[in-house]
Amino acid sequence: MKRWGYCISLAVLGFEILQLSGMNGTRKKLEDQKKMTEKNREQYLLLNQWLKLRQSGKSICNYLSEKGYKTVAIYGMGMNGKRVVQELKDSGIEALYGIDKKADSIVSEINVLAADADLPETDAIVVSEPVYIEEITKLLKTKVHCPIVSLEEAIYESF
Repeated sequence: MKRWGYCISLAVLGFEILQLSGMNGTRKKLEDQKKMTEKNREQYLLLNQWLKLRQSGKSICNYLSEKGYKTVAIYGMGMNGKRVVQELKDSGIEALYGIDKKADSIVSEINVLAADADLPETDAIVVSEPVYIEEITKLLKTKVHCPIVSLEEAIYESF
């Protein structure tokens, strides 16, 4: 009888472990989905403001020009970074290079360097990623001595 009780206890314990591990997996999935939802929300709000800025006849180029920046690097060469490159064309502000963790796999009309590379001097770096701005700024401050401007700042300050 003791043997059966021991086997049943082990079976129940195993079942509980499986349930808990499943719950932890579900909890992690929910946390990941929440982070992704927040990131998408921030992206939507940023792009909406950028569109409003453009519809008012202004551009982030106005902000960068007012600050005296003639050359910039762009951190984050995803969708936002590529739009910044396009917006700077024929503006008098040159996008010297991009910076991205996935530099090797990015196709861009400007040179893209890895975040851990030696970064050439520029007047400023525009960070196109709205969600991780604190971490990116902290990293860049250890590597460069120029101002670090968030795309979000450039958009909101241009109104």
